[in-house]
Amino acid sequence: MAVVREFEPADLDGVKELRARAFWHATPERLERDASIWRWLETHPLAAEHLHRWVLVDGDRIVGFLGAIPQYYRIAGRRVVAHAPGEYMVDSNYGFHAVLLMRAFFRTVENCVTCDWHPEVLRVQGWLGATDVVDLEAFTKPLTTAKLPVSLPRPVGAVVNLGLRVVDSILTTGRDRFEIKVLDDFDDRFDRFFEAVSSQVPCIPEKDVAFLRWRYGESSPHTASAILAALDGDDLLGYAVLRVTPTDRAGLMPDVTVLPGRHDVARELVRAAARYFRRAGATVIWYRFLASPVGPRPSDVRRLGLIPRKRRPRLQVKFADPELHQMAVNAANWAFSYGDEEVGFWDE
Repeated sequence: MAVVREFEPADLDGVKELRARAFWHATPERLERDASIWRWLETHPLAAEHLHRWVLVDGDRIVGFLGAIPQYYRIAGRRVVAHAPGEYMVDSNYGFHAVLLMRAFFRTVENCVTCDWHPEVLRVQGWLGATDVVDLEAFTKPLTTAKLPVSLPRPVGAVVNLGLRVVDSILTTGRDRFEIKVLDDFDDRFDRFFEAVSSQVPCIPEKDVAFLRWRYGESSPHTASAILAALDGDDLLGYAVLRVTPTDRAGLMPDVTVLPGRHDVARELVRAAARYFRRAGATVIWYRFLASPVGPRPSDVRRLGLIPRKRRPRLQVKFADPELHQMAVNAANWAFSYGDEEVGFWDE
């Protein structure tokens, strides 16, 4: 009989074996990387008190796993801790028991902010009390034939690659209306910037300097390839965190945030990001975000040549305080980026 209990350090090998059975891409390198992400999550300032993990066991065999990853949020001006389910996986022969893990999650955590695109997971979370808020925007842009859905003969591929470069150059050429610089690190300006943003946005993950350095600094498995900052003198108007994945050379924009209402700044940051990815040799751009006053307009992203995707992650929330929950279920109150939360932690 399968039962849920808390994770113990001795379960590491069993969870690794489960991961190898559960995921088709479970190469030795990928298994080690996924294990390293949990070691990184254990360094979060909230981890000692708020990081939870459970296993589903049948006898001495681990057949399921789920973590609860904590993060600070500002909701209606209050600093609260909310959790996201992390690395939800169950052996294929125990699918019916998967709900036991998610039930343990919702019984343990007070607040939940989660973003997922698997219909089965969304249904279970909704059944246990999470409320749908909004689907994030999702865009892609192939930069070479390497990411096209068809294989092309080499001469044809060379012509298509040239065409992609020409079109990309036309779409991303523009005069920056303010200074855009590449920064070496997140500095004190990002603290002031976050306070300015959070004072006008009712629901937002807490992204101060400490969080940004933990999330994208040198000790993170997702170290930023570049930090673009839009500046007016020394004042920060907005920023974009860029990553180029080491294996398939995908260009990611896990966080593009600007001062409320400065869609012009967001547009120019995305334009500059596209130019950066081209120079860095990226093969494709992936960008997922919640349309809000502190990000780009979807129409501007399309004008830069990015193509909307049908598969879009969905934001769900559950807060114990009825007033906070009422505030959080309104999509217009949110600023949220794909890299802010657990769904982006497992990218390469």
